[in-house]
Amino acid sequence: MTTRWDIEESARAWRAAVERLLDGRPFDEVLVATTRDGLRIDPLYTADDPDTVPSALLPDTPPSTRGRLDTDRLAWGWDIRALHPVHPDPTRSAGELLDELAGGVTSIELVTAGPAPEPIRSWLDTALADVDLAAARAGWAPHADPERARALVELAAARSTPAGVGAGLDPVGAALRQGLDPATVTERLAATVAWAAEVDGTDAAPRSVVTVDAVAWAEAGATDVTCLAWSLAASAEYLRALDRAGVAPDRFASLVEMRHPAGVDQFATIASLRALRRLLDRLLGACGVPPDGRRPRIGAVTPVSMYARHDPWVNLLRATVAAVAASVAGADAVAVWPFDVVAGRPDALGRRLARNTGHLAVAESHLARIVDPAGGSFWVESLTNRLAGAAWETFRRIEAGGGFLALVADGSARAALDEAWRARLDDLVHRRELVTGVSDFPLLDADPPRREPLELRGPGELPLRRPAAVFEARRDIAEAHRARTGRRPTVGLVPLGPLATHTAHSTWATNLCAVGGVAVDGPDGDGAASPVEAAALAADAGHEVVVVTPGTGTDATRVAATVTALRDTGVARIVVATTGTPPADLPADAVWSPGLDVAAALDTLHAWLGLGPESSTSEDTA
Repeated sequence: MTTRWDIEESARAWRAAVERLLDGRPFDEVLVATTRDGLRIDPLYTADDPDTVPSALLPDTPPSTRGRLDTDRLAWGWDIRALHPVHPDPTRSAGELLDELAGGVTSIELVTAGPAPEPIRSWLDTALADVDLAAARAGWAPHADPERARALVELAAARSTPAGVGAGLDPVGAALRQGLDPATVTERLAATVAWAAEVDGTDAAPRSVVTVDAVAWAEAGATDVTCLAWSLAASAEYLRALDRAGVAPDRFASLVEMRHPAGVDQFATIASLRALRRLLDRLLGACGVPPDGRRPRIGAVTPVSMYARHDPWVNLLRATVAAVAASVAGADAVAVWPFDVVAGRPDALGRRLARNTGHLAVAESHLARIVDPAGGSFWVESLTNRLAGAAWETFRRIEAGGGFLALVADGSARAALDEAWRARLDDLVHRRELVTGVSDFPLLDADPPRREPLELRGPGELPLRRPAAVFEARRDIAEAHRARTGRRPTVGLVPLGPLATHTAHSTWATNLCAVGGVAVDGPDGDGAASPVEAAALAADAGHEVVVVTPGTGTDATRVAATVTALRDTGVARIVVATTGTPPADLPADAVWSPGLDVAAALDTLHAWLGLGPESSTSEDTA
């Protein structure tokens, strides 16, 4: 039997072994990280850590952290939801929807950027003509248009299947998402809850009237804690509005569905969804709702912001990680955007791979057969508890300040998004956060797919802030040059010393150039043995810009002499690149080392190559 003394002793032994391996390097700097919300991530968690105690031991028990024993989900899996960008031509949408249903999706979410097609009822009659709403649920992505919502519900009611559709109304979220003015929000919120009161408990009631959407906030830069806290604050606004309309709090879970982001950070997604259930249980419990009425449906959606346009095949990995995390966390529905959505309207292959991501997880991996498999993990429980705690405190501050709508009205919500994005942008350009295939390991000779144009945001809506776009904007400059001239912009590479000593530095510099669409031209084996040989290599290649990569242990005097020799041969611009600490006072035009502002470095490199004017990174938001 393992005792607490055993745990403490093994943890001490582990720490001592790690300290020996670190050889004097600070433990916290090497092995401890922080989330975007400032939550500490330790390399090891044990039962002695105060935050690792599970908030609930079993499913179906308050505070609902571990989810529920849903026999349908255990037997058949979660709702595999297709995200369908509405096409102005309803026959086009009809064909794509039938293709999704034939491929096995169990529900459809109709997504619009801006206003819906008009007349909306006519569009729905055609687009959903062959969709059996009794077998496959359909609903609108979050919006604030009562006419659009009623049209779908009325169509379903005409087929005697209103319970098969979701109205998707979110006027509270639209205050920030669409920038609706307070008067319009008040009017639409009142209309929404009045309609909810009218249909609640009747045969005309849809599956859900309201959708609290945190995905748009995440796509605009919100952190995990912000998404959780704002979801609670928006839910509190709906609870108050429903109460004014005469609807009791215990009807909330029947009328409202949550829509939450499932991102590429697997454990953050698992913990966030678990924390959301716990927080909703606490909020509804405070309103006097009994335990079995505190569980609104939670749909998880992969945010478009995590996708890249260049090397989009990596999006398949991102989507798989996100979908698996959402399913492990117990989401009732999981919706995966196709891998090519950033390139434009997804094609048949993109749609098929998106839905098959869910099918593989259900039918081959059997992830639905276990309830909350991450529960009990010290790391997952710690992150869940700390996310929930931080979000609850943020929620309380919002409520003390007048609620979510007040936060939006005074500009604080938008300011919080902008501030969070600025902090993330700083991490991105300094490569503290990496985007695989874009800012790390870029695939230089792969062209992005071409698709039919697709608008992902309507006028006045929150921006779509993709981390990959910061670097794709630079890459596009180089690709435009290649399209005009037939040649990829190239710099010379002059490594110093044997291959074994310079390869790490040369590979790092090559990848950095590739982030901006620039190729390197240099020897594949050993580098120059002297400044004279380095100058001869550069002279033979004839490049105006040269990157020097000193081998590990290369003397600083030799590096400086090499730069001088290159300058004497007529090289216009010289960069010294190293993965270590660069020598001081080099006569180079630039020095690249880990921690530099990659976007600024690429802007300068492009300017030297004549590819375009230098640009600022501070306004990169899309």
